[in-house]
Amino acid sequence: MDEFAERYRSLAVAACEWRAFELGDPEALAEDALRRARKPDLKGLYQAIGEVVSEAYRRAASKKPLFAIFQNISPKIEYTTMADLAAEALRNLRVRDADVLRHAYWDGLTVAEIEEITGRPAAKVEAELATALANYAARLQREMERHPVADAEPSPDPVTWLKTAKPGEHWR
Repeated sequence: MDEFAERYRSLAVAACEWRAFELGDPEALAEDALRRARKPDLKGLYQAIGEVVSEAYRRAASKKPLFAIFQNISPKIEYTTMADLAAEALRNLRVRDADVLRHAYWDGLTVAEIEEITGRPAAKVEAELATALANYAARLQREMERHPVADAEPSPDPVTWLKTAKPGEHWR
């Protein structure tokens, strides 16, 4: 497991950071996930990441009074930059599209690694990734039309803006 942990540590840190943004130290969460991974493979690592992130959310929720959780249930979002629109475009995608894009562009996974995690054939992953990226580009254009911002680009590169939308500072 040590070789596996060393190889995928930066991936685990980046994946934990954006999934549990500001709910815990991403390095500590990643170490916990690497320890918990039942087998030294990506599928086991992602299951363990899911577990530690869920626990981080439960810990955070248990520390807040119920009224404080509901107080900001639907905050008004201000759209002032392209980064705001990039994040909103991702939030408005189908879950499966957003997941494959986050795997590829936030976690930095290859098609083969996404195949290992999801169990879907590489050709299907490639097709899903192309479709999801096209859907994201279209959604980003719609968000730009709905919410004009000062730093808007005439033809924004969806991959660049997708990466801009990633919370945190850690990358694979």
